[in-house]
Amino acid sequence: MTRDSISKLLNRLSNEGKDGQLPGVGGFSPTDPDNLPPRPDESPLPLPSDTKICIVGAGISGLYAGLILDHLGVAYDLLEASPRPGGRILTHYFSTRKHDYYDIGAMRFPNVPPMERYWSRSLANSVTDIYRTFDLFKRTGVPLIDYLLNGENTPKRYNGITVFPPKDGTTVEEDPFHVSESKGGIVPDESMKTISTILEEAFAPLKDALKRGDAESFKLFEELDNFTVRDYLSKKM
Repeated sequence: MTRDSISKLLNRLSNEGKDGQLPGVGGFSPTDPDNLPPRPDESPLPLPSDTKICIVGAGISGLYAGLILDHLGVAYDLLEASPRPGGRILTHYFSTRKHDYYDIGAMRFPNVPPMERYWSRSLANSVTDIYRTFDLFKRTGVPLIDYLLNGENTPKRYNGITVFPPKDGTTVEEDPFHVSESKGGIVPDESMKTISTILEEAFAPLKDALKRGDAESFKLFEELDNFTVRDYLSKKM
């Protein structure tokens, strides 16, 4: 998100002819988040021989900072208060049986292009590969297991109520965890609608207008012609 924001800002300044006001990035071509203009001097600053570096915490950020320092050949100390590394990233195994585990903290890494790709850039007259998540997994040999969101014997528990997935064509009762006002909870019944129901009700007038195809329907679409989907939903809701 940070790279996206920087890219949008630089492109806007370039379009307005103001890119020359930024030191070291004047006159650049339109950029994208993966190809930001370099600083005037990217060579690493020399460290005094007596420099001492300490990383506090062996969570994912601390471990990644250590990986970068290892790559640069810089010595450091890594301090961790708990008996294990990983911080909030932890998989707890209830037993040795397959899939009998629970992810505490970060539970999944979706295998999508932004997390797969890597690119190269010039750094102090050399080429350095900047890896994304899955490339980092490959480099460090981190074992990966499949993320299972739903399963035949995967119950959900809330408010002391355990609900198992329906079997044999049966369906789970509406509001099985009794959070709505009509079932003794505190959530207004109107707020219990599912996303599908809310969208269906919001777009129903447009579907009906398409079916009718009369002058009144055309007028409705003409009024909404400049609306984005977000604008329309904001108006309806």
